[in-house]
Amino acid sequence: MPSTRKRKSKAACKCNNESESYYAKNTEARRQYQNRYNKIRRLTRRKLSKHELEALRQRKADELDGVLPVFENRICRRGAGRDPECTDKMEAAERKLSEELTSLKFQLAEQYARIPCFTKENWVDAYVKELQVLRKGELSRAWRWMRFNDELKGTHEWKLEVHSRRRTVAIYHQEIHLYEQGAHIPLLASRFKELVSGGCCVNKTEFRRVYRF
Repeated sequence: MPSTRKRKSKAACKCNNESESYYAKNTEARRQYQNRYNKIRRLTRRKLSKHELEALRQRKADELDGVLPVFENRICRRGAGRDPECTDKMEAAERKLSEELTSLKFQLAEQYARIPCFTKENWVDAYVKELQVLRKGELSRAWRWMRFNDELKGTHEWKLEVHSRRRTVAIYHQEIHLYEQGAHIPLLASRFKELVSGGCCVNKTEFRRVYRF
């Protein structure tokens, strides 16, 4: 008789363990589903069109599924559209800068292609170093202009000039940061229309955190 009770006790224990395991799996599955749902559906508080919101959600789903790589792009305000503070003069200057950077990329790629055991990383590293030098020079000019034109502070002229210089520095910053994440990343940012050089808004909070103006 004790042996029968013992067998029943073992069977009940096994049944309880299986129930607990099933419950734990279900709980984890629900938690994972809720996390995914939140990441896809609760993306932004900004007002977006239905088409823009669906595109943003699809992109997030593709990132979570590994279809698209995730990359950092904090200097750009994602989903903010074109910068309303960017004047025609700024746009023209930025187009010219983009053309110069494209030309620099081609020159470096061609130069490093002649080197034995050439890899894409060789010219990308060289390009990033060139950009860092250019960014440093632009920052020096920006700070010098603000220092010698302090009497204009608060005027419309001051705001336009500082914003123009901010955008130029942001273009260098973004180009460096994107290429550091991979040679294909700038193409993705361009595809999603998240390039400052393409007219996107600068994330001023991030910019001020890094550059203090």
